[in-house]
Amino acid sequence: MIGPTDETDADTNAVVWDDKKLRSLKTVESVALMQKEVTAMMQKHGVIDWKVLEKKYISAVGIARKNASEVDQRKYVFANQSQLRAAYEVLSLAAVQKQIMSDDLVRECKELRKKLKDNRGHKFPPARPRIVPASMGSSSSSADAGTGSGSAQIAVAEKSSPLGDWTKYPECVRTKVCKLDDGQEWTKELLGQRLDVLRRVRWCLCCGEVCQVRSDRDANWSDAEIIGDCHRKNTVMRNNGSAYPECNKTGVWESVKYTPQMKDIRRNEIRKLQRVAKRVAFAKGKRRVKK
Repeated sequence: MIGPTDETDADTNAVVWDDKKLRSLKTVESVALMQKEVTAMMQKHGVIDWKVLEKKYISAVGIARKNASEVDQRKYVFANQSQLRAAYEVLSLAAVQKQIMSDDLVRECKELRKKLKDNRGHKFPPARPRIVPASMGSSSSSADAGTGSGSAQIAVAEKSSPLGDWTKYPECVRTKVCKLDDGQEWTKELLGQRLDVLRRVRWCLCCGEVCQVRSDRDANWSDAEIIGDCHRKNTVMRNNGSAYPECNKTGVWESVKYTPQMKDIRRNEIRKLQRVAKRVAFAKGKRRVKK
């Protein structure tokens, strides 16, 4: 049962909580509550069951907030398994560092960090603009003249296409794997639409469906619209909001890391389409010359 309340179910005594209230453990009270549950579990079982810990922590937060004032309620925040794991790792690392580092060493580290952040007394030289030799500029301009090849034609292929609502593009350019119909050839319009989709649309790494769309190719993914009821913003602590959304298509919220290999697949398709755009522009230029 999901709801925007902190009450408990009378039958199961389980806390009713809202996914939207999930936030990182940033308050002392929340951290202390998690440490209490972890300590009790370790003393009893000797190992942490994160699924059980999540239930116990949520229940403890619900109880703590039940009779507290509105100000005190904000001191206790709900968290899922990934947030509890991340908080546990940070606390464990801090405990190890405290054991290893003496007070003098900690003080020296803080002084060094303070010094590195201070740029007073330092003057950085102004950046020098990159100057392209005249010979290089003339050769490149002569190579592009007449045929209209190169990066300029790629930009023309994208800008001249009617880009906007990607859902109105032909189905062949909207799918995760693009495949033209039999006998169909790439055109400047189709190339621009497919490149627009690749730069604005994300497909879920878990279920393969569209999960996120940004307004334009330069917008931040953290501000992009989440698509589908089975997707939500990734709640992992260590990300700037640009991580792929979480998915519960299988009934459990999960996320998959976007690996460099996955990035290369999309980059390679973009490069391939850019090469096709050059060939299309070149062929169009030759037809104009013949006329």
